[in-house]
Amino acid sequence: MSILSWNIRGLSKSEKVRALKDSLFKFKLGIVFLSETKKKSSYLEKLRTKSIFSGSYYVDPRGLTSGLALWWTEDINMTILKESQNFIDTQISLKGGTPWYCTFLYGPPHKEDKQAFLVEALIP
Repeated sequence: MSILSWNIRGLSKSEKVRALKDSLFKFKLGIVFLSETKKKSSYLEKLRTKSIFSGSYYVDPRGLTSGLALWWTEDINMTILKESQNFIDTQISLKGGTPWYCTFLYGPPHKEDKQAFLVEALIP
């Protein structure tokens, strides 16, 4: 299973949408995590339904910043444990496999915000 994590910095330009679609079909991906989508879940869901991904989870942006998207294929069991504007914490297993944990992070850009972010993301 391959995972793509991409700070896409907005999906408002057609060349970024095209690059994303090309990547989705070029590589055999099991999970895709997009950060800084700057798009609401309704827009992202339209893109996902045209792909091989059967599961999805979104954190909508605040205004014109942030936004997270997580997509996975049907052979993956994904449970969302916790989320915020900066992360999605999950439990993942392949069908019939042993569960493991993965936190998909989109960290804050400012140094003064990083410690609070890590406490929120990494402490249950």
